[in-house]
Amino acid sequence: MQIVYTFDEIPKTFSKSLFLAGPTPKKDTSLTWRKEALSILEKLNYDGVIFVPELFTNEKKHLLNTRDCTAWELEACKCSDVILFWIPRQIREDFEMAALTTNVEFGMYKDTYKVVAGCPSEAPKNEYLKIISPNVNWYDTLEDTILAAINKIGQGVKRSNAERYVPSDIFSSSQFQDWYASQLSSGNSLEDLTMKFNFFMPKAKKLFMTIFQPSVYILEENRKKENEFVIARSDMSYICAYHKSDDYEIVLTKEFRSPVRNTKSFIYELPGGSSLNPNDDELETASHEFEEEVGLKLPANRFKKIMSRQSSATLCSHIITLFSVELNSDEINYIKNDKSMHGVIEDTEQIHLEVKTFTNILNDNLCDWTNIGMIRQGIE
Repeated sequence: MQIVYTFDEIPKTFSKSLFLAGPTPKKDTSLTWRKEALSILEKLNYDGVIFVPELFTNEKKHLLNTRDCTAWELEACKCSDVILFWIPRQIREDFEMAALTTNVEFGMYKDTYKVVAGCPSEAPKNEYLKIISPNVNWYDTLEDTILAAINKIGQGVKRSNAERYVPSDIFSSSQFQDWYASQLSSGNSLEDLTMKFNFFMPKAKKLFMTIFQPSVYILEENRKKENEFVIARSDMSYICAYHKSDDYEIVLTKEFRSPVRNTKSFIYELPGGSSLNPNDDELETASHEFEEEVGLKLPANRFKKIMSRQSSATLCSHIITLFSVELNSDEINYIKNDKSMHGVIEDTEQIHLEVKTFTNILNDNLCDWTNIGMIRQGIE
């Protein structure tokens, strides 16, 4: 393992990184818990970088209260796959283990999904931290906290320069790599990156969406762009299912979505979604989503692939693959008469089915432009 102390140069390349956050005694160094943590990590054969926000020697002690110290810690936390908080807080007159700065740091990072936390059962004033961090796992011993951190880091993945700012599990994901690959193929380079939000599926524990703010050097324009956000979620398959009569009858799903701005406050869109199975291709995803959201299981050879495109490229990096399927009279009537609820309850889905003519869809102002464009493409 590679130990990096305060003011040491942060490695330019690594595969795993762990920051040891918590109270740091300024005078009574016998209280430091990080020596025990390093011993445990060595016994567990941890083979990554460890950021230790303490001085290896006292020669730079005079810098501890400067902005340079804070800047080093912020950079090290930004480069960490996991921030391990061990909070053996004590209420002492000399404030040695009050962990006041730790409280601030915990608030900064508790929602990043990078945090693993623990504290002795007798340590006071930690209950509030536990209450405000429902997505953080807490442990009662230092060894258990370290084990959880190592397991969270996993095998790691090699990253260099600005790539270090992307936690290993996010960096390895298709959501990030699909976006990153398109930048590299254009000759662009990642100069900086700040993680803003990560959402993991509550039941499956798999990454669904990540939001980050990159600084990208654009080769074609010889400039940097750094004031935009990328919303990267799983790629999707949508199905334009229609019945051709006097007008095209289109199968729509109706579902409450918080961002919707229309007179019904429901989104009206084509059936579709994404798969948590990385081995599913677009067609398998389309077939599964149609059965799940509409209730009809159709042979895969009935789905016609139209094309793949981004839907909202100014914000979202994911790709939608559009399929179409022509329904017969019995199938469209079955859907018209289906008043049951569809969707996955664990994912908070409550999907109603509606069948509308294309003319009505154009006139009622309930479908967004993306869905109107997909419908028009699907019926051509």
